[in-house]
Amino acid sequence: MIENKNENITENELEKDINTEEVEEIKTEEVKEIKNDENVENPTDQNPDDDFLKNEIIKALEKQNATLKERNEKVENDIKEIKNRYVRTLADIENLRKRTKKEVEDMKKYAIVSLLKDFLPVGDNLKRAIEHVSEEEKKENPLVEGVILVRKQFQDALEKNSVKSFDSLNEIFDPTKHEALQMVENDELPHNTIITEYEQGYFIGERLLRPAKVIVTKNNK
Repeated sequence: MIENKNENITENELEKDINTEEVEEIKTEEVKEIKNDENVENPTDQNPDDDFLKNEIIKALEKQNATLKERNEKVENDIKEIKNRYVRTLADIENLRKRTKKEVEDMKKYAIVSLLKDFLPVGDNLKRAIEHVSEEEKKENPLVEGVILVRKQFQDALEKNSVKSFDSLNEIFDPTKHEALQMVENDELPHNTIITEYEQGYFIGERLLRPAKVIVTKNNK
C-alpha cells in the first residue's frame, strides 16, 4: 500500500515537471515574438552602413536626374533652333521664288526695250507730221488720213507691249521723267513749268522707257 502511494506521487510530480517545462517553453517563445515585434516597430539597432548606402543612392539618383534635366533642356533648345532655321529657310525659298518669277517677267517685258527705243522716233515723226497739217487737210486729204491711221496703229502696238506715252505740257519739271533741253525766262508762269514738249516720254510698265525732252520756264521772281 505504501509503495502505490509513492508511485502515485512520482507520476504526479513527473506530470507537474512536464507541464512546467511546457509553460517555460511557451513563455520563451512569447518573449522572442515580443522582442521581434519590438525590433520591427523600433529599428533602433540598424546598421550605420545601411544609412550611408541609402544616402549615396539618393545622391546618385539626384545627380542623374539633374543630368537628364539638363540634357532635356538642351534637346528642347536644339529643336527650337532647328525649327527656326526651317521656318527661315522656307521664307528664303519663297522670297527667292517670288523674286525669280518677277525677274523672269521683267526680262520678258523689258527684253524688247532696245528695239522699242529704236522705233519710238518713228512715232515722233508721225506725230510731228500730223501736227503740221491743218484740221481741214486732216479731213479731206486721204494721205493725211493714212498717216493718222498709221500713227494710231503704232500707238496701239506699243500699248499691247505695256508701253504708254505720257503728256508733259504745262506740268512742273520732274527730273525722274523729264529731260530739259532749254530754259526760257518767263515771269508769268511758275519756275520750271514745261512750255514745250519736243519729244514725248514713254513708260514700259512702271519703268521709264524714254524721258520726255522739254523746254521749261525760268522765273527770276
